Amino acid sequence: MKGFLIFFCFCLFLIPFSKASVVDNETTETPITVHMLPHSHCDVGYKDTPEGYYTKSVKHILDTVVEQCSANPEYRFIWVEVWFLQQWWADSTELQREQFKALVEKKQIELVLGGIVMSDDANVYFEDDIDQLTEGHTWLKENVVPDHPELLPKHAWHIDPFGESSWNPTVFNDICFDVFVINRISQSLKDLYMADQDLEFIWRGLESKSATSGREHNPWVLGHVLPHHYSAPPGFDWEGSSKDNPPITSKNIDARATVLCTWLKGVAAAFQDKILLQPFGQDFKFQHASWQYGNMSLLIDYINSNPEKFQTIIQFSTLREYFDDLYSRELEFPVTTQNFDFFPYDSTVNNAYWTGYFTSWPIVKRLVRYTSNILRTADFFWSLSGLQFFNEEDTKSFENILWLRREMGVAQHHDTITGTSPQINLLRAQEQLHHGQSLVKDSLNHILVEMQDASRISYQFNIDLLVKEIETHQEAAVVVMNNLAWQREEWIKISLENYTFLLFELKDLTVKYFGGLELNPEHYTFINKELFIYTYLPPLGYQCYSIVSSTTDNDQQNENNFENENGNRNRNRNKKRDGNGNGNRNNGDVEIKKENEVKRAKEIEIEIGDIDKISKMNLPNIQGNLFTMENQYYQITFDLSTGKAIQLKNIEIEKEIPFEHDWYQYLGSIFDNNYIFNVEKNATQLADKVTTFKYYTSDSHLVQEVRITIEPYVTQTIRLYDRIPEVEIEMDVGSILPPQELISRFNVGLETNGYFYTDSFGFQLFEKYKWTKWDYISSGYRPMTSYAALRDEKQDLQMTFIHDFARGAASLDSGSIEFMHVRADFGKGWLLDGTTTNQKIWITFDSIEKQEQNRAKSNIIHQRAPLLMYSAGHKAKMGYPRYNGLNEPFPDQTHLVSLKRISKDNSKSIIRLMNVITPETANSDVNQPVDINLYHYFKDYLKFDESTEITLTGLWDKNSCQKKDWKWSNKPEPNSSEDRKQQYNVKNPFNTDIKLLPGEIRTFEIDTQ
Repeated sequence: MKGFLIFFCFCLFLIPFSKASVVDNETTETPITVHMLPHSHCDVGYKDTPEGYYTKSVKHILDTVVEQCSANPEYRFIWVEVWFLQQWWADSTELQREQFKALVEKKQIELVLGGIVMSDDANVYFEDDIDQLTEGHTWLKENVVPDHPELLPKHAWHIDPFGESSWNPTVFNDICFDVFVINRISQSLKDLYMADQDLEFIWRGLESKSATSGREHNPWVLGHVLPHHYSAPPGFDWEGSSKDNPPITSKNIDARATVLCTWLKGVAAAFQDKILLQPFGQDFKFQHASWQYGNMSLLIDYINSNPEKFQTIIQFSTLREYFDDLYSRELEFPVTTQNFDFFPYDSTVNNAYWTGYFTSWPIVKRLVRYTSNILRTADFFWSLSGLQFFNEEDTKSFENILWLRREMGVAQHHDTITGTSPQINLLRAQEQLHHGQSLVKDSLNHILVEMQDASRISYQFNIDLLVKEIETHQEAAVVVMNNLAWQREEWIKISLENYTFLLFELKDLTVKYFGGLELNPEHYTFINKELFIYTYLPPLGYQCYSIVSSTTDNDQQNENNFENENGNRNRNRNKKRDGNGNGNRNNGDVEIKKENEVKRAKEIEIEIGDIDKISKMNLPNIQGNLFTMENQYYQITFDLSTGKAIQLKNIEIEKEIPFEHDWYQYLGSIFDNNYIFNVEKNATQLADKVTTFKYYTSDSHLVQEVRITIEPYVTQTIRLYDRIPEVEIEMDVGSILPPQELISRFNVGLETNGYFYTDSFGFQLFEKYKWTKWDYISSGYRPMTSYAALRDEKQDLQMTFIHDFARGAASLDSGSIEFMHVRADFGKGWLLDGTTTNQKIWITFDSIEKQEQNRAKSNIIHQRAPLLMYSAGHKAKMGYPRYNGLNEPFPDQTHLVSLKRISKDNSKSIIRLMNVITPETANSDVNQPVDINLYHYFKDYLKFDESTEITLTGLWDKNSCQKKDWKWSNKPEPNSSEDRKQQYNVKNPFNTDIKLLPGEIRTFEIDTQ
């Protein structure tokens, strides 16, 4: 009876396979080859913290695997997560470390992927993904295989993220990976691939070419989909239940071998040839490696000793061994279309579309993006400061930066930034990132004081210091840092709204360049306990301001050690500055207006629905029940019977369209949880009209705001700035009770037919499929890392929505787009986030061509907001209140992605350059290669002794990147080796034009002074 049940269960399992999966032992002519892949999937934080997992599980895994593999040369293992390996390296003995390195050299242990973590694909910004991979690869190069670069990772192993992005073939191609192994794709698609033997395919990224130079960028990687998760075959996990996974004995070995081979043959039938990669492991397995290896070795020996009976050959293997074997068979693989992704992931259980984690725990997603900006600023300013471990404080400053680099890597994990962990891990992530911010604040303080040649000054992020200094000494200092290679002209906001009582009035404050003149009054204003300053920020530079109370003794400014001429600093650091603090424009030349003409703020509260009372207010921007607010670019119209926006007009092109912004909620089903978005009904509107409507401005109308309260837990500010061509919406979204999904929905007058665009890793625009009304609402959601767009081809109009961090987006009807902001459910009890999250959206609306010309740069600017730090201004001295890190700003199409020292032990730095106009961009005028000569921009600030082009994360120099030449139809002709040398073999490209194709990132390792 037991044997019949086993047979019956396996027959049921094999039903989804194609006809080819039916195996007849008597007719099979050649045996299948099985590469049994021992592995352990070790989440760097999930139900426990990374530290908890390491102590309880991972240390034992590495200890026992190293012991077992050292004792038996037939055993194999792969290792993925560098964070855990770093921990073990610090705790292990010298003998264990040498054994591990020897096993890697003997190719018994293979290093795969090699990032700090296995990152998420929906919420991670592309720069952060590159950085965490770079940190992992750098550590492996320096510690595990310093003399054997050929043993560095060549395969990406991404078997647990919940869907896969179109960014992957680009990033992994540019790293020089041969293969990308994935697992979690929709089951219906996986079944189709299995039936057609298409589980291995060529996954293409976006191609770009240059007709003038002959250069091409054709990113692609061989994709491999695991057909049945990443687990051991059912019944063959000897760390599981002994009842379901009985140990191998002489009495059961024949029956167990038969069951195993039947399984393996069924799975192998889903691939082109009689070769199979079979995972042998699961989450945190091989804590008792001797059990796993010992039992499987008995089966392997028995099966291989009876080839006629089992027609199966099995070996312990690695990814390298499997794909070398596959490559030798010269198979031809199917090819995906360009820009192809695997979202949304559908497990087919209870209509479970895994689209909830695009939004879950927004407080974590926001914190990760903000901390990333702080870290980037520290990396750039360290490089520009010229500090080189002259003393203990210099050394400590860089060690702080390294610490946060690693923690930022941990935060990209597919169970952390996703919000799919219990609170124990998410709270740990928040604590670590806040601590990292504090450490790097200390580093930035040290770096800035050194660069400014300052005294009596100490910078903090905490705005409490600003308030205290103004109240105590009537003066405070603010430094505004720009970590982009573009000059920035934008408004910054210093909000004092959290201070219920102040000892000073904002209208009595004056903003000055530090040690210099007062700002032109058109460059700052006050609204509702908020100070807005219009800044001209130099590229890779900073500008310092003084905020002074009207009671301050102006003679005190003479105490500042302020220089009016450009000069040089000591310690071999060349600096440029403008003595009067001005940018490229003569900010101080405009005639000073009367103080109250600019500073007098207005607050107008309108009682929504009372049209008679509204008409008696006699305001120029109210006509009947319509209220308008406008700057030079946009006019927004509100219906005062509801308090909601109804129209948006682009003044420059004289186009006006409906613009309805409203809030809704979905009620989640019993299957709703932090992974899964599952609802049974359409969303319901929160309120027919707003509860409060307030309009804020000043006489100068430099900044205008409409503040709306929809519910006690939803407030929003719609803002227009003078000289800024966009609409800003800032929201405070509070905690909600489960089971709810809170969304905002925009209905605009564009004919989109239900199609919309979101981004992939913040890197490229991707058209999303039309949602069909007979499908589940959750299936229409897509990940949005940073921006989305609606496009009307007939009217030649596009509306772009840039967000400050990741969330889910959908278009469920023509001209409609919705964004999910916060979630709460009963599913696993992991989504009771009681915090209020501040969120922002920036909206632009113009012709498709103009939108596409500006989209990528605008997105990067908003993801990399200026960083503000505060200090005492009273008696502070500063030699260099303004710093410009470049001779002139980079061109609009060229983004300086990275400039940072590689590690404490490696004095070289990495510099990355990117053409932000990606190949799918509709505007052909800007969809072009760009050339940049670094010498032209850096010659007065950095001296490049030597530069070498390297792969994206620095694993190899570019010329040594050799990928397998997989066979596929319509494959483009590869460049000759001679062409490759001409492209990359430039000893010092610092004073050479570097060509960047659309969407291309090129990376250089540099020696600098």
